[in-house]
Amino acid sequence: MPGQHPPAMTLDPSTHSLLNLLAKAWNTTPNDAVRQLLALFAETMPAAAQTGTHGRIPVHAIYAATRVDALYDTATQSVTIPEGNPGSGTYKSPSGASRAVIEALRPNVVSIRTGWAFWRITSSGQILRTIRPPVGHRPCRAGPAPADAAGGLRGTGALILPLSGDDFADHRPRRTDPHPRTHSG
Repeated sequence: MPGQHPPAMTLDPSTHSLLNLLAKAWNTTPNDAVRQLLALFAETMPAAAQTGTHGRIPVHAIYAATRVDALYDTATQSVTIPEGNPGSGTYKSPSGASRAVIEALRPNVVSIRTGWAFWRITSSGQILRTIRPPVGHRPCRAGPAPADAAGGLRGTGALILPLSGDDFADHRPRRTDPHPRTHSG
């Protein structure tokens, strides 16, 4: 109906500021920035929804002219490379699996890299990062948290969420200059 306003959404000041910054960077309105973000999100959903059996998504990597197929487990974030593929085995993270492939195919190459960009979702061709859970969100492999000295956590259902170096893999410093300068004294 003409003259009718769409439903309003209330944002906290910090989110409002970030949305305006994003809209400015994209040279658009805040409304269109939200629309674009939702469209990007919707593009990744089909890939996430097309899981194999038991929440596993077929992924692959092409390294050293070799295609390696694997399965990404959405519940545990582990990657299983089947027998017959370089680096076969089950790894607790995409980065661990990527290191195994690189070391199997090119043992003399430094294998430090993020597996979230190494692996591609087979059904869509998108990098695995597009369906990565938020950083810091790891599947809980531990039981209930122990109570503190005063018993503060007892009965709260609080869980210990273990963090690994993989959670920070995207933030490792990278040397960009292959020929570091040396200063003579």
